[in-house]
Amino acid sequence: MVCNTDGLSNIGLQCKITWKKIVGCMFVSKYDTTGVKNKISVTDAQLIAQWQARFNVYNFSTNVLSKIVPLMPINNMVSEQGDFVIFDQDNYKKKTDDGTYEINGELFEVSPYLIKKIKENEDREMSVYLIPNNGKVLMLKKAEEATDLYPLDLNMFAIQNFNLANKDDVSREIINMSIAKQSDMNYLVEITVKDTDGDVVDMTDSDNVYPLSCATNVITSPAITGCQSVIALKYTDLTGIGSPVTGLIAANFVFRKTSDLTTVVAATITESPNGTYDVAATLAAGSTYELEVSTEKYDIANSDVVVPS
Repeated sequence: MVCNTDGLSNIGLQCKITWKKIVGCMFVSKYDTTGVKNKISVTDAQLIAQWQARFNVYNFSTNVLSKIVPLMPINNMVSEQGDFVIFDQDNYKKKTDDGTYEINGELFEVSPYLIKKIKENEDREMSVYLIPNNGKVLMLKKAEEATDLYPLDLNMFAIQNFNLANKDDVSREIINMSIAKQSDMNYLVEITVKDTDGDVVDMTDSDNVYPLSCATNVITSPAITGCQSVIALKYTDLTGIGSPVTGLIAANFVFRKTSDLTTVVAATITESPNGTYDVAATLAAGSTYELEVSTEKYDIANSDVVVPS
């Protein structure tokens, strides 16, 4: 037996929403590298490990367009639903469009470099998962999709350029997003995320949800016994020196031979001083390798290691 489809739709009981405001976003390209819309299964959406696997997509990944880029906290986020578009002539009226739906927020006292990196995404085809203040995730559950959830498609994303503070105000920039299809807001569902122990995870916590920071990887002293790798954040501190990326282990370093793509994992590493690693590995003389360094919270550039003959 199915519900009546010829008459008016049943309205039913109302479910109370449990959030008060949006405090963060997770952006993703609208389409993956195969041209299919990015989505996440209902099962995966409930596991923090699955979300983090989508944050930690490094520059040597096979599908970088599935990478998710979080942005939090966003302050004072408000939404504004535009008026219907109505054709009205000679007593004939018909709604022709739902109108716009815009979400605006502010970033407080962030660096010019961060604003620059955010602005690089303004012209991309993007979608967004919303993070409310109850620590869950909001996304679309389409009626025809039994197992998958989708982000909200955007038709516009913009952020102001860096703004200096003054005696009356802090440095802050406005973010504006326009939802591509206003009626998508009626299909939002709230997902609770858990860890491997079944404990609820707070998606507003930066230890759980984080963007990757870009870092450089400068190679010196290549040899059949390995090389030295200096890893530092791309942006600089007040001294003009990129902050070092510290605490890496041997398993983070993989040499990929360019001729046949075989790999060699570092045997041992020694860090001294901070961010400078002596990486020991058995490499072939006269060969070129690409050193891939992978660790959560960082996107470290690949660098060539040219081993002398």
